[in-house]
Amino acid sequence: MAHIREAFEDPTSTATIAFYLLAVIASILIGVLGYVYGNAAELILIFPVILILMVTITSERKRIHIPPALVILLLISFYLSVAGRVFAAGAAWERISGMVTGISLALLGIISVYLLLKSKPGVRKENPVLVAMFSIAIAISIYTVMAIVQYYLSTFDERLGPPLLEKFVLESLWLMVGAGIISALYIWKPTRKFFDFTVNSFIEKNAKILQLEGMERDEVLTMISDGESVTTEFKSTLRTNLQTNEVDKRMEIAVLKSIVALMNSEGGTLLIGVDDQGVRLGLDLDGFESQDKYNLHLTHLISSKIGDDFLPYITFKPIEFEDGKSVMKVDCQKVTTQPVFLKDKSQEIFYVRSGPSSVELTGTKLLSYVSNREGKRKLLKR
Repeated sequence: MAHIREAFEDPTSTATIAFYLLAVIASILIGVLGYVYGNAAELILIFPVILILMVTITSERKRIHIPPALVILLLISFYLSVAGRVFAAGAAWERISGMVTGISLALLGIISVYLLLKSKPGVRKENPVLVAMFSIAIAISIYTVMAIVQYYLSTFDERLGPPLLEKFVLESLWLMVGAGIISALYIWKPTRKFFDFTVNSFIEKNAKILQLEGMERDEVLTMISDGESVTTEFKSTLRTNLQTNEVDKRMEIAVLKSIVALMNSEGGTLLIGVDDQGVRLGLDLDGFESQDKYNLHLTHLISSKIGDDFLPYITFKPIEFEDGKSVMKVDCQKVTTQPVFLKDKSQEIFYVRSGPSSVELTGTKLLSYVSNREGKRKLLKR
């Protein structure tokens, strides 16, 4: 399964291109079938679907890569809609088609929101409810535009007959139901990871063409100028002691301590390669042979000292600047399901943020903190 996922994450892979070629052929065939049976209204949808597929097939790294999950949802909604009309499957089929269309357009809406923010999920501490509301609005807007296009195209071909008002209202209703479902799943934390993965995958693969890399640099510079806080921490290096210029395990523990403290508090960002005064030192001081080895080392530290269970809560990426000094941006999500401990030798240590510092909690203070947080979590569930 991992190989299949990796293949479809690569827009230039043979598996991806073959899948999209088959989807193009199937879309054309079912569109022709709908036209022959005198139900050609869905041809309005087939053009953007085929356009998306063709862009993906011909895409290279410099072009936009559309997430396969979004393409598949668009195709399913198109197939259901056409099949329902051709085979006269009835109202139930049309309702399902409307909901699937709403789901696919709402997912597109969520991606559009983050493109407007020019940010990844969680970076700007955005309100998920507002993101969901905007995604529903975008889904309804896209559908309305499609209906308007269909109305005016009907003057050229009566088979593209304008949508009846009653039909338009009913389809809009079920589209809103589908969009509402996907929005509710987005707001619900247990399913948020799927959306974060999809959106992050889209943004990472299209960062250059969407000019998001410059925004990330500006964001890091803003964080540096604002200084350290309860949600922001600076570390000069990952493993090198600048006083001795040698690898020092204490530097690694200091980095991990900050990550644990952020996850136990409100979440936040750790910038490695920036000293306490906000001077960018870069990542070269740690002496890794390549960026990949740097990433692998940091991943290993998190896995062995914090735990594999918490890897999904941590994302990191080197931010390159024009002067050649990169900064490792480590985003840490707040963990509410369980306390996070740092495993140092035979000890498990609990840290939280107190202003711009990470402090250790032990004994009654630790018990009180965990108890209060658990009480707040239960209260929010109610």
